[in-house]
Amino acid sequence: MLSESDESPQTQKTARRYPGARMAVFYAALFAAIGVNIPFWPIWLSSRGLGPAEIGMIVSIGLAMKVIANPILGHLADRSGRRRSLMVMLSIGAAFAYGSFWFGHTFMVLALISMCFFAFWSPLIPLGENLTMMLVREHGLDYGRIRLWGSVGFIVASVGAGLVLSGRDPDQVPDLIYMMVTGAIVLVSLSCMAVPRSTPPRAEARRWTTLQVLADRRFVVFLVCAALIQASHSAYFAFASLHWKALGHSELIIGLLWGLGVFAEIALFMFAKQAVARVGALGLLMCGAVAGFVRWSLMPIDLPLALLFPLQLLHAFTFGAAHLGAMYFITEQIEQKFSATAQGLYSSAVMGIALSAATLLSGYLFEAHGAAVFLAMAAMSLGGFVICLYMIRTRRRDVL
Repeated sequence: MLSESDESPQTQKTARRYPGARMAVFYAALFAAIGVNIPFWPIWLSSRGLGPAEIGMIVSIGLAMKVIANPILGHLADRSGRRRSLMVMLSIGAAFAYGSFWFGHTFMVLALISMCFFAFWSPLIPLGENLTMMLVREHGLDYGRIRLWGSVGFIVASVGAGLVLSGRDPDQVPDLIYMMVTGAIVLVSLSCMAVPRSTPPRAEARRWTTLQVLADRRFVVFLVCAALIQASHSAYFAFASLHWKALGHSELIIGLLWGLGVFAEIALFMFAKQAVARVGALGLLMCGAVAGFVRWSLMPIDLPLALLFPLQLLHAFTFGAAHLGAMYFITEQIEQKFSATAQGLYSSAVMGIALSAATLLSGYLFEAHGAAVFLAMAAMSLGGFVICLYMIRTRRRDVL
């Protein structure tokens, strides 16, 4: 089997046209599908007769498959030198798997289909991030201005789906949700067929690339740091709306607060290249940790709207800066031939294991202590700050 690097020079030349725009389309399609699925999939599952506990189990299957599938597909990508081909096959598999939900009417069948779907779907994000960062290195692209289209796609799709479903006959809503998500996943498949190719060196076949990446002690320390910063969002994702509602804010205000956070993230992504050049990858992680400590420390307080809206702008740093720092750190720290594996491990450890564990902990803390749960999130951000400071100091000593 030929790798993508074995194609003719003419084919490679064609594949290099507009790499940034083509990856932007991929991100927009990918996060548009997520923007429709996340808010409305539980409604569809409920229409199939599943209760809250069963829906929770189905959702947890997605997290479990992320932990299992992402490192395996990252290993295959690094060993084969293929990114685009794997993304195409995975996206087509995901489309067929999601289409199969139509025939599922029992918990066991829906659970099995979910396992298949997430095994195909989950690796698409780290493989796409990996391909994008390689193109950033090869073509001098601005990662942030590519990635921001994912956030735009998410907003447009979630708001658009809400408008489509608003006022509909309740009996029509589940079918509309299914058709919108299936159509969005088909668009993801088409966008994967259009992503550029890259020509990274292949990893040696001596052992699992996962073990080789985890042998890098600095990378493991980075995973702990990033996990603390990103998992500190768990209480925000799960309970911010409930907290704001308890403080007396309307659904409109709550929606505006969520939207402002995403728009702040987009604004930072627009200037990502300059931010990385000025403070570096670890500097961005440090910004995320500091902003997280401030944001989550103030979150339990009943702030006036004049201060609550500016507080939401910190999402640009708590998530956006930390994410940018993580992507650029992986690019700088890990050899290209192991980069897909590193991205898979980041996705599994940080956005899978750490985020799900912190969400579970947040549930218990919110039930017992209410908004004080955000103080625990502030402590996690402080831990991320300490580890990031350690990484910066040890790097400087290495330089000296």
